[in-house]
Amino acid sequence: MVMLFAMLAGSINYTLSMGFAFTFLLASLANIAMLHTWRNLLHCQVQFLKAVPVFVGQNAMIELTITETKYRTRYAITAKFKANELDKKSKQPTSMHLATTEDITAATTQAFHSALKTQTRGLHRIPRLTLCTEFPLSLFYAWSYVDLNHDYLVYPTPASNTDFQPSSIAFSSQSNAENTTTNHQGDEDFSGHRPYQLGDTPKQINWKASSRGLGLLTKQYESFSPSLIHFSWADTAHFNLNYEQRISLLTRWVIDANQRKQRYGLNLPRGNIAPSNGEMHYHTCLKALALMETA
Repeated sequence: MVMLFAMLAGSINYTLSMGFAFTFLLASLANIAMLHTWRNLLHCQVQFLKAVPVFVGQNAMIELTITETKYRTRYAITAKFKANELDKKSKQPTSMHLATTEDITAATTQAFHSALKTQTRGLHRIPRLTLCTEFPLSLFYAWSYVDLNHDYLVYPTPASNTDFQPSSIAFSSQSNAENTTTNHQGDEDFSGHRPYQLGDTPKQINWKASSRGLGLLTKQYESFSPSLIHFSWADTAHFNLNYEQRISLLTRWVIDANQRKQRYGLNLPRGNIAPSNGEMHYHTCLKALALMETA
């Protein structure tokens, strides 16, 4: 803009017809560029899809769509969250994230994925979204703010020290937690033999080995775990850990039990979760740990 005024002043001072023409041409291009920059963002509809839960330190991926409603292609539309905006619940800065820039074809819907850095566990409000563009000449910047009015969940950081294990009182009477191998068959890996014991079923006996004169041997299978485990908040008091470290330890136990396909429950100060397994139960337990009150 300053350059245009300088060119106009020089053209007036020296009565340069070509200077006038060039100045007015640039001014016209600037006005047209400003109009197209504004129209490039006009009438775009934003819809929130989902925010996948993550652990502290991972980037929370916010999935949304932007729909073009006026039958014209939009170019270089950027979706980003405001930097250093304080989360209203945790009072922690959301920090900067990965901005996403996409073109939107006329009358279509384009998916956008924006990432937020996570610093604390819990349920956090998604910060204000900024839609912006500098198309076509990057001379002007048009933007619009969108409040998504949704939250994203951050699970606690799992403890890295696996030396801390649940004490024996954490296991129910229905389980035998000390056994790492069992006598059950199925999809488990074969781990070896042991001498026959009274009560072993015929299916467990290795009859081929018996026919070779090796006696009655019972087949054992590894990794099968019928144990029913109760992870208790009180159980973490046996270790010299602070409040957040105890939550991290419970998180580690839940992750390990889920990987071993065990049935496990969670006993917390504000409620209990009955033993079960599967992905839904896994995320229910992690959510309960994430939403525990801060110390």
